Amino acid sequence: VEYPTDDSEYCLFVKGAPERVWKMCDKAYLEGKIQVVEENWRKAYDNVNLTLAKNGERVLGFAKLHLPRQSYPKGFNFHCMNVETINVPLKGLAFLGLISLMDPPRENVPYSVLKCKAAGIKVIMVTGDQPITAAAIAKKVNIISDRTALEIAEEENISIEAATKKANAIVIHGDQLAEAMREDEGLPEAERGRQLASWLQKPQIVFARTSPAQKLIIVSGCQKLGHVVAVTGDGVNDSPAIKKADIGIAMGITGSEVAKDAADMVLLSDDFSAIIIGVEEGRKLFDNFK
Repeated sequence: VEYPTDDSEYCLFVKGAPERVWKMCDKAYLEGKIQVVEENWRKAYDNVNLTLAKNGERVLGFAKLHLPRQSYPKGFNFHCMNVETINVPLKGLAFLGLISLMDPPRENVPYSVLKCKAAGIKVIMVTGDQPITAAAIAKKVNIISDRTALEIAEEENISIEAATKKANAIVIHGDQLAEAMREDEGLPEAERGRQLASWLQKPQIVFARTSPAQKLIIVSGCQKLGHVVAVTGDGVNDSPAIKKADIGIAMGITGSEVAKDAADMVLLSDDFSAIIIGVEEGRKLFDNFK
């Protein structure tokens, strides 16, 4: 944005995943002044982020950088719409702080998830939130009821790999999924996806910090295991996964037109519990036909 100072015409502002924004910064605002980041600040930052995330709050990090006038004169043509063509620095920023948002699930969602489990339907959460936030929300809505692999690793002082094998509840970071896909490259088709399959066979699963492409991989992995897959979503980025699913479900109020076009079903109320009611009615019809 235009932000004239003695040696700058523009100021770059960044917001996003707190851990990624923090990595872009070597300075921070403290008591109204820009100061060089000290080693112990990282621990303080981690503690604040952890406290907010454990409450199920969505956390955003903010940073800024005054761009030098010599390199970025008035009228400079910025390219910020594409990561590959971006022409501003993404290092050396000054960290401004964290903001947390509380977006509580609807009151009837926890009960609806329990009804799904009782009906033999596994609910998998796929989100862009950071793992700690995702786990906290999943516990609130009954997707996770046991200790997660991370909690087991911390409590029993074992590796996360050993804890993952032992746990019934796991939270998989998008980076872990990307790494598993890279390891599959070059393998015969029959041998691909074994790591994903082992995760999907856990009874309680959350995927965090996922990309739209990874949602499609997760759907394909479930189908490869022989599951009938239903996918809910509302954005344009959700449409490939919605289309790939056996039953694509879009939101009628907040959903984009692209998501609705890709879906087999549109929820007029945007309410997860409506899916459960639909399943109940469908099973009644099926029983009557038998």
